[in-house]
Amino acid sequence: MNRKLFDSLNEKQQRLYLGELAAEYGYGGITTVAAEYGVSRARVSRGKREYQEGESYQEGEPVRQAGGGRKKKTDIYPNLEKRILELLEANDGTYGAPTDDRKWTALSQRKLSRQLKEEGMDVSAGTVASVMKKNRYSRQQNRKMKEASDPGPHRDEQFQIISRKTEEFQEAGEPVVSIDTKKKK
Repeated sequence: MNRKLFDSLNEKQQRLYLGELAAEYGYGGITTVAAEYGVSRARVSRGKREYQEGESYQEGEPVRQAGGGRKKKTDIYPNLEKRILELLEANDGTYGAPTDDRKWTALSQRKLSRQLKEEGMDVSAGTVASVMKKNRYSRQQNRKMKEASDPGPHRDEQFQIISRKTEEFQEAGEPVVSIDTKKKK
């Protein structure tokens, strides 16, 4: 079989084909076929076992077993999202806009990732970024951030009140309207 045709087969079909070849070769067939096709010996061995047991691929059947693959970090660490949000909320460099529920922070995903690793949660900066995005956090230094760099004494308190009221209304299914006004200079 040529390589192009082999590559067009799904995983199970490839394994069965490799297993059939290995069985035809006899002694040393697994090693020979693995080297010839550039695949692992374990894959050929599994294919040979499936072939000898009479397995075949039926159109529409799943190629992989259910539950295969890497587990999500949020499944491994059930309180991960809550902990990231706690770290973001505890940070003095976290700001929000009164007109919506978006927030931004001066903390980098790498710093948060390192802090979580120190706490025993092995998560990447990408995982932290995903949780931040899901919760409408952004990591950026923009004009509003510079304006907010010297907040008034009650600025955070105002945002906490607005945030609580917004959540109360949204949980009750009520609309939320926020108007942001600027003082004229």
